[in-house]
Amino acid sequence: MKKQLFQRKSNLRPTVLVCLCVLFAAMLIQQTSLAQSGQTLSVSNPDTSAYPAVTFYFWPIDPSGNFIADLTTAEIHVLENDREVKVTALNLIEPGTHVIFAINEGKTLANSYSGETRMNRMKDVFTTWIKSESITTTDDFSLVTNNAVVKNQLAKPADWMQAMTDYNPDLRSATPSLNSLSQAMSLIKSLPSTDHKARAILYITPLPDKNDLATLQEQATLAANSNTRLFIWLVGPQTFASEDAATVLKQAAADTGGAFFIFSGAETLPDLNTYLNPFSHEYQVTYQTSIQKSGTFTLQVQVSQKDFESTSPKISFDMKAEAPNPIFLSPPEMLTLNWVKNADGKTWSLTPDSYTVKYMLEFPDGHKRDLKAARLFVDGQMVSEVTTAPFDELKWDLSQYTESGNHSLQIFVEDSAGFTASTIKTPVLVKLNPKPQTAFQKFLDSINYITLAIVGLLILIGILLMVVFRRKFLKQQSEKAIHKKTDDDPVKQAVIIDPMDYADTISKEVPADWPRLPGAGKAPARLLPIGGDIQLPQRKHIALPLQETIFGSDTVRSDIVLSGATISPVHAKIFTDSAKHFYIADCGSAAGTWINYAPVSSQGAPLEHGDLINIGAYSFRFEEINPEGKTIQVTPYNME
Repeated sequence: MKKQLFQRKSNLRPTVLVCLCVLFAAMLIQQTSLAQSGQTLSVSNPDTSAYPAVTFYFWPIDPSGNFIADLTTAEIHVLENDREVKVTALNLIEPGTHVIFAINEGKTLANSYSGETRMNRMKDVFTTWIKSESITTTDDFSLVTNNAVVKNQLAKPADWMQAMTDYNPDLRSATPSLNSLSQAMSLIKSLPSTDHKARAILYITPLPDKNDLATLQEQATLAANSNTRLFIWLVGPQTFASEDAATVLKQAAADTGGAFFIFSGAETLPDLNTYLNPFSHEYQVTYQTSIQKSGTFTLQVQVSQKDFESTSPKISFDMKAEAPNPIFLSPPEMLTLNWVKNADGKTWSLTPDSYTVKYMLEFPDGHKRDLKAARLFVDGQMVSEVTTAPFDELKWDLSQYTESGNHSLQIFVEDSAGFTASTIKTPVLVKLNPKPQTAFQKFLDSINYITLAIVGLLILIGILLMVVFRRKFLKQQSEKAIHKKTDDDPVKQAVIIDPMDYADTISKEVPADWPRLPGAGKAPARLLPIGGDIQLPQRKHIALPLQETIFGSDTVRSDIVLSGATISPVHAKIFTDSAKHFYIADCGSAAGTWINYAPVSSQGAPLEHGDLINIGAYSFRFEEINPEGKTIQVTPYNME
């Protein structure tokens, strides 16, 4: 029996040893994990606005909570899509911190311990921290409650102190909620993208309700995505540590790189500087990306130092990358080259000898960047290249061309991201005007069979014209001789007519039957019909007042209605000027209006006593009651 027991004990020894080794290893792993639990390496979302240069920020914190401020480029490794890229710049900067106190007010904060409320104990810690701030600090301070944003981004510590002094809420009547945390996150989201200050929220809260835990986790996720650290003080007894809400709060602080603390009133509150000092500095890293497409990519940082080894979580980011689009600016359809004499007065040169081709660049991805090179190709051959700024124009040498011809232009560019692109091919006609020649040179160049034929034809035509003119001249001489004989014959002499025998003078008269105007006496002028079918009561005359008189076929718009195909609806009008002189004007008729067989325009023409007027096919004689008189003289016909 003893032997069997001894054998059993012997068999148990290896098992116990293995268990002890496993337990010891687990303790070592736990100690190592605990030693590294305070070590963090967090990375901001990258800024790709200066593509292909990418900039981001990171914060290495050792297990003691201290910021590692002596890193070199050799000790950091940037992985883009799991491939290491070369760091072009590493800067340690102190941008400052946005500090937001978000207080979830409730009666728990008003409970007392050793005769002093928990809120007053916390305000003492806040006051101590504010006094430690420099007058010229780059930090700013905001105070947020469930009801409102009490103070927002106060820049002076003296103003922070006053804000805390003035903050005296009625905590016992307050109702706890997540509003203060939500408003604090809204302030964070309102910060511009160019703001690189560290972001910290000190969230002071009673134990949250279980119904608020899902919302609390969402707010923690937003904080982590915006590089905002949550420092959470849970106010209440230490027994809260086992509550689900406390677990959620603790995890939220850990996920954002912050800290969790339960304050019952008896504990010594943490020094806020131990929270914030590690994040008052940050590293700014710039590298040149090799990405040449749009999509979602990852970023990760590894730090390898003697006393600090850490790898950050992967950050996903979206980026748009496309090739540029070069476009010609007003390309010429034709270039004309002219010959000009040189200063020696003997030789000739073509001008212009070059042309400046201009273009513009569009960046469809929105990332305006520099170029590495721009090249001009003519007919597929490179004729000009620019490798330094400015890149917006290229020179085309025209001195090589000796004859007119069509050519195609195209520009190729290469940008700093490695993209290459080109314009469309643009046709251009290069026209060379002929070199100026002397008259003798022009004559010699123009001599050919066609020229000789034209000259011969012109000579023949000249001879024929001379013959024709000679015959005509001889005929005229013969006719003059015959007329001379006729002139000497008394029977064939021309009869001279006395012009006074045919004088036609219009006399000034006032006939008894002169037309009258209703209520105005005798009309100042009249029209006597000579031809045409005029619709008048007695067909004798048309009285003309000083006012405007319209003639036409339209019975509504016309004062005197004339019928017939030659009359327009509104054909003509007779009117007077300020001196009571009569005028007639055409109103855009088809057949026209005439005075003494001369057409009248729409501007009008003056009328005189005895003028013959034609309106379409109608004829009238214009007469005035007091005419100035006009004598018609007959000029004798000249028989010669």
